[in-house]
Amino acid sequence: MPVYHRVYEAGHLQFITTSTYRRVRIFSSQAYCQLFAETLRDVRAKFPFRLVGWVLMPEHFHVLLQPLPAESTSQVVKDIKQRTAQAILEGLRAGEGAASCQALRFA
Repeated sequence: MPVYHRVYEAGHLQFITTSTYRRVRIFSSQAYCQLFAETLRDVRAKFPFRLVGWVLMPEHFHVLLQPLPAESTSQVVKDIKQRTAQAILEGLRAGEGAASCQALRFA
C-alpha cells in the first residue's frame, strides 16, 4: 500500500475525497444523506474551517475546505468520517438500512 505524505499549508484549500466501505451505495438513502449534512454542520461548529463546497454521491463524497490551522485537516476529516460512520452503523444495526446495504452484516 502506498504511503502518502500530505502537505498542509496555511491559506490553501484542501480537496478531500473518500469512499464508503466496499463502495456500498449508502448515500442512496435520503436519511443517510441528511445525517451526513448534519454531521458536516456539527464538525464545522467544532473546528474552524471555511467550507467552500461539498458533493455527496451514492458511494463517496468530496469536500473542499480551508481549515484553520491548516494542520487540522486530518482531524476535520477524521471527525466527519467517524461521526457519520458511527451513526450509520447504529442505524443499520437497528434495521434502518438502505436497500443497497441489506447484504452486509454488522456486528
